[in-house]
Amino acid sequence: MADELKKVKRGDPLVIPAATFNAFVDAAFDYRRRQRDVTRDASHTFRQLGIIPIRNDTGEDLDRFSAVGIAGPIIGPDDNPDEFKNRAMASGIKPIVPDHRGRFAVMLEPVKDGKVAMGCVSGVIPCRINVDEETHLRADIEHDETILLTGHHGGAEILWKEEGKGIKWSIIKVGIAEPLAITFDVKLVQRYGEAGENCKKDCTYTYDIYDIHTDEKLNDDDPQAPIDPRPEKTQMIVATRGTAFWTVKEVDGKPAIAVQLEEAFEEPTPRKQQYVVTGISCDEGSGSGGGTAGHGSGGCCDFTLKYHTAKVCYPPGTKIEPGPTFTVRCGSSSSGSSSGSGSSFDSSSGSSSGSSGSSGSPSSSDSSSGSSGSPSGSSSPSGSPPPSSGPSGSSSGGSGSDKSTAIVPASWSPTGYTALFVEESPEVRFNDVMVVEVPARDTRLSIDPRFLEVCAPGSLEVTACQPDAPVLVGARVDGGEVVLQFAQQSAAVVRLVISLTGIRKGFSGLRFPDRTQRQFEANERFIRSAYPHD
Repeated sequence: MADELKKVKRGDPLVIPAATFNAFVDAAFDYRRRQRDVTRDASHTFRQLGIIPIRNDTGEDLDRFSAVGIAGPIIGPDDNPDEFKNRAMASGIKPIVPDHRGRFAVMLEPVKDGKVAMGCVSGVIPCRINVDEETHLRADIEHDETILLTGHHGGAEILWKEEGKGIKWSIIKVGIAEPLAITFDVKLVQRYGEAGENCKKDCTYTYDIYDIHTDEKLNDDDPQAPIDPRPEKTQMIVATRGTAFWTVKEVDGKPAIAVQLEEAFEEPTPRKQQYVVTGISCDEGSGSGGGTAGHGSGGCCDFTLKYHTAKVCYPPGTKIEPGPTFTVRCGSSSSGSSSGSGSSFDSSSGSSSGSSGSSGSPSSSDSSSGSSGSPSGSSSPSGSPPPSSGPSGSSSGGSGSDKSTAIVPASWSPTGYTALFVEESPEVRFNDVMVVEVPARDTRLSIDPRFLEVCAPGSLEVTACQPDAPVLVGARVDGGEVVLQFAQQSAAVVRLVISLTGIRKGFSGLRFPDRTQRQFEANERFIRSAYPHD
């Protein structure tokens, strides 16, 4: 076959063997067959599917490696069906954002305006690009420009590029466009705004947005608030993670691709959730009159809280509005009365916002005890031994202030003081428990500011963090927050019981202090006087 198709030189005699002539005929038949056969193998025509003829319709001459937006075919199916089927040819125009994001070609040769040249719409090619940031891994068109601009999102993957910013040589992979609206995880750093206040103020946190892998800042100088709505008038915990997506925004007077924060993984302050009253039932002594609000002779009410129950006993003259279901809504109550639509309960202090203060705060106890009316305001010296089951036979006889109660100044209390209940310890320690429900993602939780106020600075520690599901989580105190770190990040909600301990303010460094027998006996007399034995 090689000799039969051998070329001849000028002046040589023309001798056409039969095999050579038949090869010419076979080639002609094959050409005719391919022209008629619309079901032929496309590989005969499309030798390189990613490189096609592009007509320069930008209105100006283009250099090699210029980028143009694909406006449509030069010859459409209505113009010439056979030619349209044989080869893809496109019109290239000045790129428009967002129309041509991911829909562009890179010219592989210089081309005059209105002329046709080859361009790459898919494949790996060398190219000159405008490097905006050296950490960018993608490139795409820029509005009304004919050179690709780097970014975090785009239709070309940067396989290699020269160091530095500006116009640089690169090797890119064209044709991997992805939709703008796809969300992705981001890191968040709170910059401005306030946490909000339960029942009073909305949260106004704004964040800077960072790439979760490179820690590069994605937004411009202006921090963003999430577009997903937050709960109204709710104090929120600062988020460290969230989701975002790319969108089109106007930058310097022309459309450009920018990041948009979709959701910040904020959570309501857990202490506010923990002690929300969901139900109340009062006995006959409350003066409720079988469910009718009014002033009575005092009495006891069983409060149903979010995670437990408690009994609160009110002094005479307190107005109580009980009901079969007592749903608490945001509100406030005036001094001397309580409102069934505006009450909240705090189990650490045993007070209800629906009670009056002129005749004394209501006493409280666990629902299992049912006892009330113990003296308030009395307290034993710090470090006192328990009065129960000792040689003296004394016991507390009440459920209010006793040997394990500390009464301390409190700025938030209407009386100026509050009670905290502590365990016996070599040190003077206060304990607190946070019960939260959060997604299994790294986050930070605000510690009750009242607990922070009565503890020595820097003394708070996490003593336990118990999840209700088999997840691996660590917890530590950082300033006024508990920092949670999960081994595996997940959107699944997990319930955590977090125990905190802190040294009472003013008692740092005190551990197993020495006492004399005289002090011991005086302490016993004090306990017996504070808690008389009936």
